[in-house]
Amino acid sequence: GNNAQGKTNLLESIYVLSFTRSHRIFSDENLIMKNKKNCLIKGLLDNDGINSNLKIQLDDNQKKIYVDNENIKKLSDYISKMNVIIFFPEDLYIIKGNPKERRKFLDNEITQFVNGYYELLNDYNKILKIRNDFLKKIHNGEKINEQYFNIITDYLIKKGSLIIKIRYKFINQINKYIEKIYYNIMRIKNFNVKYENCLNISSINENIEKIFKNKLIQNYENDIKNGSTSIGPHREDF
Repeated sequence: GNNAQGKTNLLESIYVLSFTRSHRIFSDENLIMKNKKNCLIKGLLDNDGINSNLKIQLDDNQKKIYVDNENIKKLSDYISKMNVIIFFPEDLYIIKGNPKERRKFLDNEITQFVNGYYELLNDYNKILKIRNDFLKKIHNGEKINEQYFNIITDYLIKKGSLIIKIRYKFINQINKYIEKIYYNIMRIKNFNVKYENCLNISSINENIEKIFKNKLIQNYENDIKNGSTSIGPHREDF
């Protein structure tokens, strides 16, 4: 197609219908046409003969999501409805960029397959921020509620361990297929994805919560010094 014919808009609308946000911009307001107050994206999804009507409506600072005309309140209940893969120039940062870019890519893919994963990540990040705030206070010599700090840490371990298990299973599943696919493209054998998990576990049958807790105890003094948690899914790579 020629320039300015709407090719990118069409692709972006499909992505938004799947993820409820754009792959290009951070603000939903920028999806609304200039001088307009709202926008609507809708599509009919045929999933092995099962049809679903998906709809996203954006108004001033408000987003409404529908499946078969039923308003969906929780984002985590919607995202896994429609799976998409997009490739655009910025995706090269998956290879060239820092681990944060790769984690973001991995988590986006998992979110489409594991219902509740999006909510789990959000919970973990909220708890992580609270714990880091406590570490900064300890570093500055402020008194804290140690009992509450320990509860927060235990909660972080519980949520983080679930994330690690899900990532581990997902990458193992990818590795069942990726070697053959890559060989068909590049004629190179033994290609796989290596999950550099924060706990150095070799199996999800290990006691992940116990290992996680011991690692946090070992790094406690350094974490106070740096004012941040050094061990957890937020530090992983692949």
